[in-house]
Amino acid sequence: MIFKGQAAAGGAGVLFFALMLILGNLPRVGAYTVQGLYVQGARLINGTADGDLWRGYGISLGVIMVSLVTAWAIFRRQEL
Repeated sequence: MIFKGQAAAGGAGVLFFALMLILGNLPRVGAYTVQGLYVQGARLINGTADGDLWRGYGISLGVIMVSLVTAWAIFRRQEL
């Protein structure tokens, strides 16, 4: 078990969310975060998209996969 209480687990989730928001505002990193996907999607709809669409999608899918594997590794040792 990583956290013994729900408050600590919730705080960790909020900190992760805040970290992703901060990374999304950095100029070079922001285009490859989840927030950057919104901008790329709007550009794709408007027809002004550049050729660098797949890198943001790949990094976002990587973050999702790491989160899922981490959750699976934590919960497989616990009774729910």
